[in-house]
Amino acid sequence: MNFTDVIKDLVKMEGLCLQSIRPGAEIVIEKVDIDQKKITIRNSAGKVQNRYFAELERIWDALLSNTVIRVEEVLNGSGSSRNQPETIFANLPYVEWLKISNKKHIAYVRKPTHSFGTIRQMDSLDVDRLLSQGTDVDAEAFLLIVSENISATAASISSCIGVAPNAIAVGVYEYITNSNRLVLVSSQHSNLKCGVYYNLPVSPHYPCDQTISLLGKQWGIYIAGDLKLISQV
Repeated sequence: MNFTDVIKDLVKMEGLCLQSIRPGAEIVIEKVDIDQKKITIRNSAGKVQNRYFAELERIWDALLSNTVIRVEEVLNGSGSSRNQPETIFANLPYVEWLKISNKKHIAYVRKPTHSFGTIRQMDSLDVDRLLSQGTDVDAEAFLLIVSENISATAASISSCIGVAPNAIAVGVYEYITNSNRLVLVSSQHSNLKCGVYYNLPVSPHYPCDQTISLLGKQWGIYIAGDLKLISQV
C-alpha cells in the first residue's frame, strides 16, 4: 500500500467527524485537495486549518518502516495542533492506537479492524506481539509482582513509574515501558506467596515448588529462602 492509496482513503473521510484519541479534540475533514496537496480541517472550536501532504507522507513512511510510531517524534515536535495528523491516521481502518510508556502511539496493522472515522485501541495481546517484534521489549522477559492488595499496589506502581496498567485477565495487570515489562498478579487468584519473582531460567534438575498458568503459558515457581523465581516449563 502506498501513499496514493492513503490519500484515496482520506477522500472517503471528507465530511466525517473524526474521533480523537484525546477526548474533545475531534476534527472534520472539510476537503482533500489533490491539486494543492493539502487537507482542509475544521477543529472542534470551528477553526479551519490546512495539513499538507508532505507532512502526512512523512508519517506514513515512518509507519511503513517501523509499524508503530509516536507522531510527535516523527514530526520532531514541530508545528501546531500535532494531534491533528495523529487523529487523521488513527481514523483509518488499518491503523490502531496504543500507549507505550504512557505516551500515545499509532500502529499500521495492515488490515481493516474498524470503520472509517472511528478509532480503535489495540488489544493488549496484540500490543505484546507488536512490541516483541518491533521494539527492544522482550515479551518473554518480565518481573512478576504478587500482591494481596492489588489495587493499592497497582496505584503505587503507576505513581512510581508513570505508566498506567493494562488489565489482561482477572487479577492480572501489566505495565509496559520502552524496555521493560512488569506483571502484577493478585495472590488470591494465583495462589502464590506475595513478593517479587524474577523471571530467570532455572536448571531442569532443580525441583519447582508449584506450577502456574500465566500469560497463556506454564511456569514453574521456585522459592529458595528470600529468592523467588519464575521460569517457563
